Amino acid sequence: MIRALAALALVSLAACATGGTMVTEDVVFKADEYTGQATLDGRNIMKMTAIGLGPSVYANVGATQPEAGSPWYVMLYTRVEHSDWLFLENAYAGGDSLDYRVRDRQVLSGSRIQEKGGIPLSADQLQRYAAEGLDVKLSGSRGAVTLQVPPERFAEMLTAIEAAPQ
Repeated sequence: MIRALAALALVSLAACATGGTMVTEDVVFKADEYTGQATLDGRNIMKMTAIGLGPSVYANVGATQPEAGSPWYVMLYTRVEHSDWLFLENAYAGGDSLDYRVRDRQVLSGSRIQEKGGIPLSADQLQRYAAEGLDVKLSGSRGAVTLQVPPERFAEMLTAIEAAPQ
């Protein structure tokens, strides 16, 4: 009996870890049955460099809905891996300062540093970037990186928000 319950628990954990429904070709919808929170995760955008030659930059557009029927909060999530700290704290695009939020900083194996952040996007920004894309600079006290996010990534998120289960 205990083995059967343990096996069932493992199967349930595996389903939670891998669960998700494709809402569009590149966006996955996940709902947490315990909290009622829903998320939409878009495909990663990558700007790779050879290890030791500069930072590797990753980004994806994601959205969170705290509870069914509430508004979606959209964010451009960023992850930068480099051989040294950049202490990223600012974001700029088109001469404007964007609201950049530090999410995490840690040392990875092999002396690589990882810095995660995000840029919250208003509905107007999401619409504009879906038409134009976004060329953004992330800067910190010890360096900066740039990333070009194509308009398709923002347009996919707009489509996914409309198609997501309510």
